[in-house]
Amino acid sequence: MKQVLLFTILMFLLMFPVYAQESYSVTLTGEPSDCILSIAGAGRYPAGAQVRIEARPTTNCRFMGWVISKGMPFNYTSANPFFFYIDGDFEAKAVFERLYTGPGGEVIERAVVNTVLNISLPKELRPGSLVARVGETISYVFPPEIILGENKYIYLYAEALGNIYSQPEITIKLPPGSVNLTAYYYTYVKFLDEYYPLDQFTTINAEPVRVSDNERKIPQSYTVADKTFPMDKPIPKQLLSLAKVNYATEYRLTVIAEGAEAPVTINGQEILVKGAYQTWVAAGSTLTLTCRTKLDRHFLKTSDSYGLPVSGNCLGAGPVTGPIVVLLTYRQIPNAEFLDTPMIGGLAYSLAELGRQVTGLEGAPSLIMGLAIAVTPPAAVGLGVAAARKAPIVTRAGKRGRGSELQALLLLASAGQHKEDTEDSLRVSGRIIIPPELRKMVENTGQHIEEERRLEEPEEEKRLEEEAEKLVEEILAGGKASIQPYHLSLVYWDEERFEKFKEAVEEKRAKIGGDAGFMGFDSYGNRLVAALDESLGIIVKSPDIGLGVTLALEACRQARKRAQIVSPPYTTSSKQLLEQVKKAGADALIFIQPDPEAEKAIIQATMQTRKTHIIVSDSPYLKPMVELPELGDEDYIPVAIALAAREKVLQYMTLRDIEYMAKMSALDGYNTLVKATAYLRSLAEKEELDDAAKALRQLFIIEVQNTFTSAEMELITQIQSIEQLKTAYIALMRQVNPGEDPVKNWSRLYNRLKRLGMVVEEE
Repeated sequence: MKQVLLFTILMFLLMFPVYAQESYSVTLTGEPSDCILSIAGAGRYPAGAQVRIEARPTTNCRFMGWVISKGMPFNYTSANPFFFYIDGDFEAKAVFERLYTGPGGEVIERAVVNTVLNISLPKELRPGSLVARVGETISYVFPPEIILGENKYIYLYAEALGNIYSQPEITIKLPPGSVNLTAYYYTYVKFLDEYYPLDQFTTINAEPVRVSDNERKIPQSYTVADKTFPMDKPIPKQLLSLAKVNYATEYRLTVIAEGAEAPVTINGQEILVKGAYQTWVAAGSTLTLTCRTKLDRHFLKTSDSYGLPVSGNCLGAGPVTGPIVVLLTYRQIPNAEFLDTPMIGGLAYSLAELGRQVTGLEGAPSLIMGLAIAVTPPAAVGLGVAAARKAPIVTRAGKRGRGSELQALLLLASAGQHKEDTEDSLRVSGRIIIPPELRKMVENTGQHIEEERRLEEPEEEKRLEEEAEKLVEEILAGGKASIQPYHLSLVYWDEERFEKFKEAVEEKRAKIGGDAGFMGFDSYGNRLVAALDESLGIIVKSPDIGLGVTLALEACRQARKRAQIVSPPYTTSSKQLLEQVKKAGADALIFIQPDPEAEKAIIQATMQTRKTHIIVSDSPYLKPMVELPELGDEDYIPVAIALAAREKVLQYMTLRDIEYMAKMSALDGYNTLVKATAYLRSLAEKEELDDAAKALRQLFIIEVQNTFTSAEMELITQIQSIEQLKTAYIALMRQVNPGEDPVKNWSRLYNRLKRLGMVVEEE
């Protein structure tokens, strides 16, 4: 027993010294060496001991991590200090990174990473820019899903440095400079309780429903699953068939100002009523309407209304329950013309009013009586009373009674007259178009505006035609001559003469130079030249406005007058227009399609500056000094030849090409021919004009698209009956162009289609 105990003690003693002596080494290094401030923890440790290692960088560097090559089941850790229990030899390397300068002292530059999204987010949700060292590898994670209000954005892919990343986590190595890191998201929009892709949304296209000419129902909202949305809110296509459109009723409001242009305030918005004004008002809404009882030169005589009570002081208010018509009748303030008397306008008006109140007379007699009363009151009063007994008092209201006037107005309303129809009705009943200033000026100079001015056609026109024919004949006979484009517009052409002339051009026997002149319209052009020498005011009526303006410019050139086109729209204020005219550095000003009120301002402004004004218009209400006829294809052939010669493309064309180009003039007249010849010239300059006919056909397609609107093309292609097309087109014009005459627009469209050969008339 003792022996066994002794053996056990000896074995224990032998084991204890061996365990106490077992130890392991800890080996530590670092790189780069210039980044090492200190590395602590290297040495030998007994087995099982806790070891603490720590690396401290210099101020130019930062610690990145430990790369463990021995002693651990893992090979990297970023812990610093790092603690572990040793059970074997341990080796590790501290890895540092330089921050500011390299080993040679060179600066370590930074790069900028701009994070960009293809969607709009609030500022607080937008990712900011990142700054990192050039060459550094960075990672950025985009959110895979963003929910903001009714929108949900799903990550698709990102793009940087030409690479595409399908995952939201992006890792890139930064080059010098800046890098755009762009993420693309797709948008889903919540509708009701479900999200739908953005491209699946559309809008509901619902047209107003015409109940009568004075009542309509307009789409106001739509309902899906018992929820109502405004009409402009997009709806998923998948729900389109479930949507029910809700309509609201509107009634027509018509305001007519007779006798003067009058400002009318409708629901707080002031509108200048020129003859008639129409709009739509919502049923059930409250309408307020006010007008002025006294204007600068007129006073409100009566106000009649239907559908809305209007008081004597021109104040109306009430609910909208049906169509509303308001007729405001203005009359000129008696003796208001004396307010325009220079220097003493106020005094002259006061004296005339005094005479009117005593005698009942108006105009010059009232002024004379007022002056007499002011000088010798007793005698003048007796004289005035006697004159009043002899002279009947002339009223301004006319013979028609107020009852019949209102009845006619209500008939207009019940018939659903549109704005342009109402204005036409007012013109028929005697509205004066000639401005009073022009009438006074003509009367004072002994002329009469009613007499159409006739200018003798000069013999120069006949001489030019003979000269042109002589030059062409000389060239066709094999001779040489210089010829101008306008000469070519004055002679007759057939296919044989045209081809011979082209040969002469190619052989350089015919030298074309100069301008197009009046392009065969010399009789009208010469009238204009003569008129420019005799008058400050010229009216040119031309169905083709572009041709009329061109002839006016050429006439000014031949009359040695500097011309300038004053582009519309025109102000109706003569004062503002006067300032504009004064600034114009020209002798003659050309105005295009002014309305009657603008004509008045134009005449006043140009007369004060003694500058010539030329009005080019197709209005049937003007009395022209020069009137061009409605032109057909044959009339445009000389124009096409002159323009082709001017643009030096005549040699590329056949006579059929010229005739086709003349047919194209049905689109926009002279302007279309200018575009066509300019287009051919551009092709010729690029040596691409191989087939003039093909080029003209291509241009014709483009010009058709430019001339006809999509709505017009839809009507033309879908409706074959002329009567049905007329009805549909006039209805369309009343909707899209409420301020224009739909019948006049229809006439233009019909003539255009007829010239294009698109109309077959039934006998």
